[in-house]
Amino acid sequence: MSYQFIETIQENGLCRILLNRPEKQNAIHSEMIAELSDFLKQLAKDNSVRIVVLEGKGKSFCSGADLTWFAEAATRSGKDIRKQFEPLSKLLRRLQTLPQITIALAKGNIFGGGVGLLAACDFVLMEESAILAFSEVLLGLVPATILPFVAGRINKQQARKLMFTGKYFPANTALTNGLADEIVPEGKLEEGLQTLLSDLKNAAPEAIQVCKKLINEVYSGKVKPKNYQYTTKILAGRIASEEGKERIGAFLEKRKK
Repeated sequence: MSYQFIETIQENGLCRILLNRPEKQNAIHSEMIAELSDFLKQLAKDNSVRIVVLEGKGKSFCSGADLTWFAEAATRSGKDIRKQFEPLSKLLRRLQTLPQITIALAKGNIFGGGVGLLAACDFVLMEESAILAFSEVLLGLVPATILPFVAGRINKQQARKLMFTGKYFPANTALTNGLADEIVPEGKLEEGLQTLLSDLKNAAPEAIQVCKKLINEVYSGKVKPKNYQYTTKILAGRIASEEGKERIGAFLEKRKK
């Protein structure tokens, strides 16, 4: 599948995905969703890629859903509208459960669905000049598709305040609320990325994938303390794995010296 609304760059275990509708501030529509979903499906099977970076071309990361797309949907039946927007939910879930570490580089305007993309990533680096909003209620809508993912980063009262008012809020508020993990000066996203990549470089790739899956299972409520047999099975598997044995052996040898 050839892509028009995303661009991809892959090198040395790093894959960069660029949303490619800069003239529309990378607003989401069905074609972009289809392309991004297709690529992520392939990427999930690619063991050569350890880290995925999601960013937007132009001045903004993603200004949310294209309102023309919404307006067109309003002319259809309820069932057809649901079918039209289900792929966005599936895309966010695919991004959230991608085996690789995911990092969003956020700048400019980040509204609605754009915040959903951020929330589905493992790490969010954000320029200090970024502006965010959940503007759905101002349009008579609800951030229904993105809320399950945003709820993994912000608490209930923060959700009420931001979503009921629809007000714009700055990067510092996003950091305080948990929507961003680090704020960087304008134009310094790449430097921030390189610092984070340096922090992550020594992690064992297979262990990261298993750990990420387990984190998602625990915080979704699927795995609880009573499921100790499952968690100990995971630990035993990692100890017995070639990666685990090699890493433990190397550590013990280094300690002897």
